[in-house]
Amino acid sequence: MDSLIMWALRFWVVLAFLKIIIRGFKNVFLVPFAGERRSHQIETSMIILVILFLFWLLVGTSSVEASIPFLLLTGIIWVILSVITETLIMYFLLRTPISLILYDYRIKEGRLGLIVLGIMLLAPLFWGYIIKRLF
Repeated sequence: MDSLIMWALRFWVVLAFLKIIIRGFKNVFLVPFAGERRSHQIETSMIILVILFLFWLLVGTSSVEASIPFLLLTGIIWVILSVITETLIMYFLLRTPISLILYDYRIKEGRLGLIVLGIMLLAPLFWGYIIKRLF
């Protein structure tokens, strides 16, 4: 089980790195052409696709047997790590007020942060279920 958790943590580090690249792409290319709201939605869609792809790699291509508790634990760990690191980086390094950090989780405002966290939580169960059923 320890090696599985380390495996999931390595994939989360890759995800964090890819999120930084996607955010940079958004700020440099998307915001000037599409505006903040639309570029946020495009960025979020790209992050969701990366999450689904990484979980498919984690569950579908690993030689280890991924149990349902492991898949759920992986999703929980990824959500906790994502919330903690984004909050710490934005609050302490970028000096972003908490109200603006929480703004990314307001679906009524067109922000999709909660959807990303939900997909991050449920994607391992989804892929684990599909892969176990199909293969």
